[in-house]
Amino acid sequence: MIDFSTLNKNQRKSVDFGDGPLLVLAGPGSGKTRVLTFRIARLIESTPGKHFRILGLTFTNKAAAEMRERVSGLVPDAKERTLLTTFHSFATGVLRQHGHHVGLKPNFTILIQDEDRYSLVDEANHRVNGGRFSQVGARLLPIITRLTENDIAPENALEILEHSSFDEPDKLAAVYQQYRKLMIERNVLDFVGLIAETLRLLKNSPGIRKQIQRIYPYICVDEFQDTNLSQYKILQCLVNPTTKNLFVVADDDKIIYQWNGASPERLRLLRDYFQMELIHLPENYRCPRAVVDLANNLISYNFERFDKKCTTSANKLDNSVVTVCKFDDFCEEADWVAKTIAKTRANSKIDCVVLARTKKLLEIVDKALREHGVSSYLAVRENEFESASMQWLHSILRLANSRSNREYLRKVCKSFFTLHSSLFTLHSSIC
Repeated sequence: MIDFSTLNKNQRKSVDFGDGPLLVLAGPGSGKTRVLTFRIARLIESTPGKHFRILGLTFTNKAAAEMRERVSGLVPDAKERTLLTTFHSFATGVLRQHGHHVGLKPNFTILIQDEDRYSLVDEANHRVNGGRFSQVGARLLPIITRLTENDIAPENALEILEHSSFDEPDKLAAVYQQYRKLMIERNVLDFVGLIAETLRLLKNSPGIRKQIQRIYPYICVDEFQDTNLSQYKILQCLVNPTTKNLFVVADDDKIIYQWNGASPERLRLLRDYFQMELIHLPENYRCPRAVVDLANNLISYNFERFDKKCTTSANKLDNSVVTVCKFDDFCEEADWVAKTIAKTRANSKIDCVVLARTKKLLEIVDKALREHGVSSYLAVRENEFESASMQWLHSILRLANSRSNREYLRKVCKSFFTLHSSLFTLHSSIC
C-alpha cells in the first residue's frame, strides 16, 4: 500500500483527483514531481488487473529517470504499466514504428551535432538557390529551427516570412522547405524535426492517433511551461478528446525557455482548451524563508500570472541571508566573489557555487579565485567527439549507414587527416 501520509492537503487533493483534466500550479520545491509520481502510482495501484499504460512526459533524460525511479519505489511493478520519458524520446519511438507514413525508415539517424545540421542547410541552400543566397547554414539554422518549433508547414513558410524583417524571404522559405525535404530523403532528423514529423504524423493519421489514445488513456506532463508550440500540439493529439485524462504540473512564474519557443500564454491556452480544474501548491520545502520572501516580492510584478494565485510560503527552517551588492564592472564583482569565498572555512569552500550567464564570465571568476588561492572547477558540457580518433570513428560509422552521403565522406577524410596529423605530431615529439 502506498503511504500518502507525507503529502500535505493540496498535494493529496491533486493525487486523489479523479478522471478528467487537472492543472497543478506550483513553484520550485513545492513537490510538483512528487505529486505527479504519487498520482501515477495511485492510478496503477487502484486498477489491478488492467492493461492500459500511463504516459508521463518531461523534458530531460535526468528528469525522466528520476520519475521512473520514484514511481518504481512506490509501485515495484510499475514498469509494465508506464512509459515515463521525454517528449523527444516518445517522438522517436512513434516514428520508429510509424514513420513510414511520413517517408521515414525505422533506422533513421538523429543529428546531434550542429555541424551536421549546418551542412544540411548549406546543401539545401545550394540546391534551391545555387549559392546565390549569401546566408550560410550557421545563420539560417536558428530561423529554420524557430519555424519548425512553431509548426510552420514548409509550404506556408513564405507567407509567414513575407511579413517579417528577413531579407529575401522567398529564398529563405525555399531553403526551409528543401531542408525539411532533405531530412526525409536522407532518413535523418534533428531534435526539432523529431517533434515536427511526429506532429505531422499524428495530424494526418487518425488511426495511429486513436491507437495511441487507447494505449495511454492517462497522460501526465511535468514542467509544462517549458513546452513549445509543436510539443503542445502533440499533447492535444495524444489526449483522448472524450475522457480528457490529462494531469499537468507547471510553474507560470518560471517561463525561462522563451528563447526555445516556450510562452506564458500557453498555460492559459492549455487550461481553456481542455477546460482544466486548477489546484495550487503554495508551500515551498526547499528554499530558506529569505529566498522565498525575495521571490514573492519579485514575481508580484509578473502581471501574466494566473488570477488569485496563492503566495508561496516557506516551510524550511533556515537562517540563510541574501546579500545584494552593486559593482562598477564584472571584474570588480568577480574579485568580490573570490575574496568572499576565500574567507570561508576550508571545509565550507566545497559547498560554494558560482552561477553566471555565460562561460566567459565564469572563466573570469575562475581566474579571480585562483589569484586568491582558491582552487575551482569549471563545469562544462563534455563533447565525446572532441578527440581526433573519436571523430574519425564516428564519421566512419555514419558513412557506413549512408554510403552515398558525400558530406559524411568529406568528414571521414577530414577527420582522418586530423587524426594522421595528431599521430605524426605525437611521433615527432617522442622521437
